[in-house]
Amino acid sequence: MKKVFIVAVFGDRFVGMLLNLLYSIERTQNDFEIKVYWQDMSDDKISPLKLYFDKVNFIETKFDFKSSRIERIASKTKLWNFASENNSEDNLVFVDVDTLFIKDIDFFFKQDFDVIYTVKEEKFPLNTGIILCKNSIKVKLFFKVWLEKTMSILNNPVDFSKANDDLYPYGAPDQMAFFKLINLDVQNILKDGNVSIGSNSLNIKPVSCKLLNETNSTTVMSDTYMIHFKGGWQPILIDGATYSINRPLKKSLSMHKLYLRSFLTALDLLNVKLSKKLTPSFFNIKIPNYFYNDLTIKRTYFFYKLVFLTKLCLVKFVIRRSK
Repeated sequence: MKKVFIVAVFGDRFVGMLLNLLYSIERTQNDFEIKVYWQDMSDDKISPLKLYFDKVNFIETKFDFKSSRIERIASKTKLWNFASENNSEDNLVFVDVDTLFIKDIDFFFKQDFDVIYTVKEEKFPLNTGIILCKNSIKVKLFFKVWLEKTMSILNNPVDFSKANDDLYPYGAPDQMAFFKLINLDVQNILKDGNVSIGSNSLNIKPVSCKLLNETNSTTVMSDTYMIHFKGGWQPILIDGATYSINRPLKKSLSMHKLYLRSFLTALDLLNVKLSKKLTPSFFNIKIPNYFYNDLTIKRTYFFYKLVFLTKLCLVKFVIRRSK
């Protein structure tokens, strides 16, 4: 059963994550197509990906995300709504660029649903890093209303504050909008439901993040289909930061190695095919100096952590003094 993966990416910062995501999709999925909606990326970064992933449809968009902070925050919902409107295929997979597929997800499309989303039994139960759809007119309307609700929250100071307040179970404006749209029951997060959009009723199905959207630092389970390297992972993967309180060494190391091994394999294959010698840093992925070449961690890790934190404090001090 054919699946169309929809990926949206904005700016050069995530080009290495895009490389790794596309490689993981091609490596794990059966009967698929990929569409990358991208913009504001430099030609030297996007061109190698276009050449290597020659079966992927790269679609440049021209939204004005730089004009305001609100537009930048809404970029994902804007691009996903645009993609929904412009795709007629049946099975769509909307996925964040900072994800990695482990197994084929055909299993989920054999179920009865209009929209599948992912939840977890945590403070912020919803994560919109992946959404599966059986595309239709009413699903297109769902994405349109989700965007409208997101923009309404972003333009309302009170709602915007709630969306980012730890006292509320949202975690972000787009997630607050989705939360409200599906009437998520925090007491029964895995309950199937129906959502009315105008005169249409959609069959909405939640799936555990542990299966389809693992967001925690943990040992990857055999039944995990996708991992989401969100939030605190990005300074580690892109900036070469050391592990943190929320991404501790003991829980994060195996997932970090899994990501880097996949990325390095993808990079090697790209370089061979294109006769290039592009490095991880070219794609904005850092191989930290606290790793040996085989990705085993050095015993002097905590010395590196001390040095990194010292440099970070000095940078913050200089920035404060310059204001």
